[in-house]
Amino acid sequence: MIQRIQTIWLLIASLLLFALFIFPFAKTGLSSQYFEVNVYGISKFEVDSGKITTTHGFSFIMMALYTLLIALLPLYTIFQYKNRPLQIKLAYVSIALSVLLAMWMYFATSSALNNVGMTLQISHMDLGTFLVPVHIVFLILAIQNIKRDIALIKSADRLR
Repeated sequence: MIQRIQTIWLLIASLLLFALFIFPFAKTGLSSQYFEVNVYGISKFEVDSGKITTTHGFSFIMMALYTLLIALLPLYTIFQYKNRPLQIKLAYVSIALSVLLAMWMYFATSSALNNVGMTLQISHMDLGTFLVPVHIVFLILAIQNIKRDIALIKSADRLR
């Protein structure tokens, strides 16, 4: 049953990780020069008399591919609706991979900013930082609803 509520939770979880390709997870610097870190890498922006110049520094191609893989996993999980135990396992795998992504994001951001002479502080965190924990929350909601479906099916089987 593809129209169940866990489909919505898994779809939202997937979209949240796709949003990492749009939103940076760290910004730091002054108004005339600042750095932005996202899944593609670190970019330096310089503002000279209203003109913005962009310089791309470190590249995080492997992180971008890893993020894409993790973002596609909940979509794959949606279409495994006939095998609910597999759906639960895939959701748990997605949670574990998301935790690894969050750690990778932290260490990559910290080392990239250290190489350009900046330090990572909590005030530098941007919207992308909070997308992974929210993604995990939606995966947990999906797991709970898949377990409810399993319990409902078992109770209906007992009545037969």
